[in-house]
Amino acid sequence: MIVCKPKINTYFSIAVFEVVAGGLLGLIYYQLPNMGQWKWLGRLLLPILIGIMLAILIKVIWSLKNVKVAKERFEVFFPIRRKKLTYTGKNLQKWKEETIKTAGGVYKEVTLIFDDGRKISVSQQEHTDYAQLLKYMHQKFSKVKA
Repeated sequence: MIVCKPKINTYFSIAVFEVVAGGLLGLIYYQLPNMGQWKWLGRLLLPILIGIMLAILIKVIWSLKNVKVAKERFEVFFPIRRKKLTYTGKNLQKWKEETIKTAGGVYKEVTLIFDDGRKISVSQQEHTDYAQLLKYMHQKFSKVKA
């Protein structure tokens, strides 16, 4: 059984961003009465910063998923939504591997496209057991590779 779940560094990076943004938010809020003629800037930055913090937190946390693959079955579990999706190999329309070269290295991602239109992406940088999933997909589902 292959279990692709988010790596610890994914959670860590979300937490670091939220702590830094929250600290900046607290600093602006604390210094707001002392800003003098720049008070308008603080009042403008507060809602923008709150919006960015919430949008990133909700988007990233909402999309976290665990993917289990075994015996031509795909189980996708979204822990925050408490939603579990189960697909068989027959439900898989196609899959593709994307590789993007960046300045810091290579970003790799496998996207599974099912017959109900849902796309599930698993990336090498954010998920465990990426290599095993890729090997399994090449062995079992090479005919439906896009």
